[in-house]
Amino acid sequence: MPKHRVRGAGIRMPRFRLPKFRVDFMSVVIALMVCVNLALIAFGVRQCGRPAEETTIPGPSATARQDSVKASVQPVQAVEEKKAPVQIEVLNGCGAPGVADKFTTFLRQKGFDVVKTGNYESFNVPRTLVIDRKGNVRLAVRIGSALGLKPSEVISEIHDLYMVDATVVLGKDFRLLSTWKSLEKKGAQK
Repeated sequence: MPKHRVRGAGIRMPRFRLPKFRVDFMSVVIALMVCVNLALIAFGVRQCGRPAEETTIPGPSATARQDSVKASVQPVQAVEEKKAPVQIEVLNGCGAPGVADKFTTFLRQKGFDVVKTGNYESFNVPRTLVIDRKGNVRLAVRIGSALGLKPSEVISEIHDLYMVDATVVLGKDFRLLSTWKSLEKKGAQK
């Protein structure tokens, strides 16, 4: 019999190995940034939920601050709210060259912000129309009336992708519009 006996010498047991993790520098930086952001968010939420009475401001007493605020407040005059400019696009749907440019000039003189002038997808549009793009039909009717169109010639086609308030599509009937007649008179006078 041997002097030294090895425990479990006859049975081979698989060795348990811990998985090796590779840690690179960027992973550590990203993990730290995530932890810092979570801490800042938690702190901000806690600060936002705190009532105003708990917040203390160093400096003069509250009554002295109120007196100085009252002294510095001046009467506020009524400020008229400015409306954002109406942004529209003018598209040529009749194929006559230069028509969209003439109507663009006219609409800009009327105070509309024409942000795009170009051609419609086809030149076979029989009637001029205004397409409401943002759900403001009154605005589209106002544009149509500036062009000499009836409210029945205004349609709605609302989609989130459109960046303009309305689209004017000039049809083959553009010469019948009262606007075109005034544009022709101005062109003849020049």
